[in-house]
Amino acid sequence: MDATDRLFLFFALGSLVQAVALVRGSWNWRKFLGALAFGLMGPALESKLHLRPSQSNMLYCILFTGAIAVNFRKTLLPRVNEKILLAYTVVFWYAFFHFLYRPFWFYNCAVVVFLLPTLATIALSVTESQLDFRRKLFFYCWYLLMVVFMVAFQFSFSYLTVFFKGSVVSGTPLEAVLAGMAFCYMVVNITYIVHIFPIKDPEESHESCMKRWKHWTDLMTGRYDEKSQLTRAQALGIVLLLVGFLLANGKYNFMSAATAVNMGILVPLILMPGDVPEIPPQKPEPDEDYDVAL
Repeated sequence: MDATDRLFLFFALGSLVQAVALVRGSWNWRKFLGALAFGLMGPALESKLHLRPSQSNMLYCILFTGAIAVNFRKTLLPRVNEKILLAYTVVFWYAFFHFLYRPFWFYNCAVVVFLLPTLATIALSVTESQLDFRRKLFFYCWYLLMVVFMVAFQFSFSYLTVFFKGSVVSGTPLEAVLAGMAFCYMVVNITYIVHIFPIKDPEESHESCMKRWKHWTDLMTGRYDEKSQLTRAQALGIVLLLVGFLLANGKYNFMSAATAVNMGILVPLILMPGDVPEIPPQKPEPDEDYDVAL
């Protein structure tokens, strides 16, 4: 077993640990084992796709985490509050400038686009305003997009390069575990981004599509906790703490930038509210009980 394969084992361990942590409050052996079985379908695809061993390892993780996201998609819907939004916004900008930004017009346009939800998040953190459905959905979408972008920025030249380019991965076991945990969290959130848009199935009516969209957006806005609003002092404290840590890491290299971003994704999860207002009863979707459990 070479160094790359060894790191992938730790990467897979991180994905497994994060999956267990996410579903522990709504544990279901059938669904969890079904996700594991789905992940083990990798060997059946390995020969057909002519994958290298390193690519097969990543495929197992993608299949497993994707199955976890589908099987537990309603119970995993994240809770969000002002603290997590502000913390993620700071880490998002660090990841954007470190991994992606180049002095080119396209990236400058992206800066302008991302500034809009950033300024809205800052305004939310220093005011005591009640949010309506549309603004809750806006901030929830911003949260989901930040999670996906933060992981995608770093994976574009890190672990996922093995899957697409066959390069060699370097790092420590701890970095690999944190990367696997962040990857699992990203895959889970990708499944919810799909539900943001009212995409109509080929044989679905417009009315049915809009009902399904309203069903999911109601769930999302119901997971926004408006009771734990930040004071100006708390908002300033979160910004100063995170900015100070990221700037110090950039100067003294306590850890790699990818590990710092992964910690920025995972550690603020402790700021998630332990309880949220009760979500109004929803009419079940036709495929509500569908999963990939075998």
